[in-house]
Amino acid sequence: MTKPEAIQMEGSVTELLPRDSFLVKRDDGSILKNAQKFRVQLDNGDFVLAYLPVNRQYTKILRGDRVKVELNPYDLTKGRITYRLRKK
Repeated sequence: MTKPEAIQMEGSVTELLPRDSFLVKRDDGSILKNAQKFRVQLDNGDFVLAYLPVNRQYTKILRGDRVKVELNPYDLTKGRITYRLRKK
């Protein structure tokens, strides 16, 4: 059985949510990271809870920014921010 493709959508960040702590294990040991979560309103009007991947934690995202979100086809209420769109 193949894995279904993720759904790519665009939207605007409407709210910055508090950070949650989680443990990231690496080959050289364990480190503690913070995950910034965002509430994003998609272009179709739906709201999703989105997060930044660990390798993009230093990307600055503010309320009102336009972003691309990758959604899981099994749970369309959660997603991962893959790209921050430039302001026009």
